[in-house]
Amino acid sequence: LLSVHGVAGVGKSRLAEEIGRRHLARFVSGGGLWRCSLAQASSTEGVCAAVASVLSIPLGGADTADAAIRQVGQALAGRGHTLLLLDDADLIAAALPQLMETWLAQAPQLHVLITARTALRLADGVAIELLPLALPGESAGVEATLACEAVTLLLDRVDPQDALSQEDVAALALLARRLDGIPLAIELA
Repeated sequence: LLSVHGVAGVGKSRLAEEIGRRHLARFVSGGGLWRCSLAQASSTEGVCAAVASVLSIPLGGADTADAAIRQVGQALAGRGHTLLLLDDADLIAAALPQLMETWLAQAPQLHVLITARTALRLADGVAIELLPLALPGESAGVEATLACEAVTLLLDRVDPQDALSQEDVAALALLARRLDGIPLAIELA
């Protein structure tokens, strides 16, 4: 159980998908890798319905939240090694401890990676905070500015054809600082 949290646009979803891609071989012969957006889920039932929909699990007869949780957990248990990426779990953070406890107990070969903007309090889980990219200081020189992660990403996107002047580097540093080092903001700039 791994949760990744950080501000919007910092790259949580992209990191989760990359982790899944890099570890795909472990799950191909089992239950596979499944990505489920929880952006619209606002209750335990909503989470169960979203996961069931992605995994094609029928929720027939699940007339309570507990029944739906158990039904999804049983289906996950029958799949073998499965990686479930639960993206945008902010609205249902309070429901996650019970869900994860039940599903992981029912399906010991289940691996779950959850993304959210805030830190999740999940027992037996590992939480990672994803921070914005490093920014150059106000008085950083040209070399130090060009070595900063946020400026490097900007340069990758801008791809200047000519050599950069000191003014160009200062403008890139200012833009990176104004965008708070948020990768999505830099990508869209």
